[in-house]
Amino acid sequence: MELENKEDPLTYKGVVYNEMKGVYSSADSLLTRESQRSIFPDNTYGVDSGRYPAMIPNLSFEQFAEFHGKFYHPANSRILFAGDDDVATRLKLMDEYLSDFGPSPDSKPKSQVKWQSKSFVEHTREKHPYPVGADQHETHMVMVNWLLNDKPFFPTEDMTITMLDHLLMGTVSSI
Repeated sequence: MELENKEDPLTYKGVVYNEMKGVYSSADSLLTRESQRSIFPDNTYGVDSGRYPAMIPNLSFEQFAEFHGKFYHPANSRILFAGDDDVATRLKLMDEYLSDFGPSPDSKPKSQVKWQSKSFVEHTREKHPYPVGADQHETHMVMVNWLLNDKPFFPTEDMTITMLDHLLMGTVSSI
């Protein structure tokens, strides 16, 4: 919170808070968030990781620190090196950094993403309003989603779907 003059009311400030307010006023972002929520109701992809800006002031430092310590712990990381430098030097650097962290037995298990099973038996349709500025024309946005599989792909299937997605929808020249 910030106070410019002692007569003024306290106001919420902060980079993250203001970025989140911007995200929540973007029609594209709102559409994407509602899409994720509807197609992934059973796992973390359906939950907004940033939280609603109005709720941020209700988050205690203890809650923030506990969440950060659990999910942003090195146990949830992958560390990659590239180059032709000495492997022993790399491992020493990594050990110096990681030795500051204690064990975190909850980090990995609580970070597992549950596979989203197909739960729709028929097509569904949702409508959600979004803000439009006075200088913008009335617009409509449509998003169509498919949950393609109810079990993990084999590597060749995953690569095929990824390439197809990129070719069909991933660039400005996509059809």
